[in-house]
Amino acid sequence: MNAEQPLALRLWRRAPWSGNPLMRRSERVESALVLAVALFVLVLIPFAAAYGTATYARIGQLAMQEHQQRHQVAAVLLEEPAPARADALTDTATRGPGDPDRATARWTTETGETRTGRVEVPFGAKPGETIDIWIDSNGDPVAAPRTGSDGVVAGVVAALTVWGMGSGVALLLLYGGHRAGAKRRISALDREWNDVGRSPGWSMG
Repeated sequence: MNAEQPLALRLWRRAPWSGNPLMRRSERVESALVLAVALFVLVLIPFAAAYGTATYARIGQLAMQEHQQRHQVAAVLLEEPAPARADALTDTATRGPGDPDRATARWTTETGETRTGRVEVPFGAKPGETIDIWIDSNGDPVAAPRTGSDGVVAGVVAALTVWGMGSGVALLLLYGGHRAGAKRRISALDREWNDVGRSPGWSMG
């Protein structure tokens, strides 16, 4: 009979304010906890979105500063590139485009000064080739500046992290409440069953 009832009706009858006389106090408390957790998870969404937006704006500001302070120049490789990681020297089978080599290169700064130093080079580059590198205002090699997509990814990850951690903590509390309620219900049933065995006219033997 209950299986034919609409889901909304079944959930409504399990609500903490339900007039069902068969609902125990622990079940009403657990139902109220479920409702509180659901509301908390929903309310957490705009807060997580705000945090993600703030992270996106912060990364965007950093990206703007890096684009102003860093410049791309051409550099000529002066030697055979070598793996940047020591373990990659013997593990060539696992190396690929995601494992850049390093080599000594020569480049000219915006002030006309010729500089030489070790830089990261693309996988498979050869001596004498010209590659593009990023340098800072001092002419030293640096990583490429952040882009708008970096800000988007950081913002989404930040928002999902806040929402996921908050929801996870709430669900753990809900699980703990459910376990405690179930334990109390089992203990109550055991006491009631023992009382039945001691009642006149009942025999548990």
